[in-house]
Amino acid sequence: MKESIGNAFVLGIFITFAFLTMLILMYSINYSRASKIKNSLVNYVQTYAESNPNIDFSENEEFTSNVNTLLSDVGYRINNNLNQFSTSCKDLNDGSSLITLHSYYDYCIYKYETSRGPFYRIVTYMYFDIPIIGNTLKFPISGETRTIYSLTDK
Repeated sequence: MKESIGNAFVLGIFITFAFLTMLILMYSINYSRASKIKNSLVNYVQTYAESNPNIDFSENEEFTSNVNTLLSDVGYRINNNLNQFSTSCKDLNDGSSLITLHSYYDYCIYKYETSRGPFYRIVTYMYFDIPIIGNTLKFPISGETRTIYSLTDK
């Protein structure tokens, strides 16, 4: 009887350790994917804004289609509701203006105007699907471009 209680205890510790290892591995994979997507978007927005300093991103179809192609190539997740507007983007009330793009993907681009020039904050999301509950957890990951200096205005 003594050995069966000991074996059950060791089995419980092993299952707990395996579950925690799986959670850490799942978190690191999802975080690295979301960071890769965020970094790709930051680099693309930065290079596009530097080459076209006075462009309105929300009205530019070329920019929107290139971003959608970039996100589909990387393997970013499509919105669950499949409408053409991202529902997670909210006004931040910190002096930024939200750039709304027509996309099936869930990301946000905010423009900040400073005295030196504008910079952009890009927010992507890290997803966790919970199969037993049938719910999805979504955590934001954000990054910023450097300040875009306009040399034509000087």
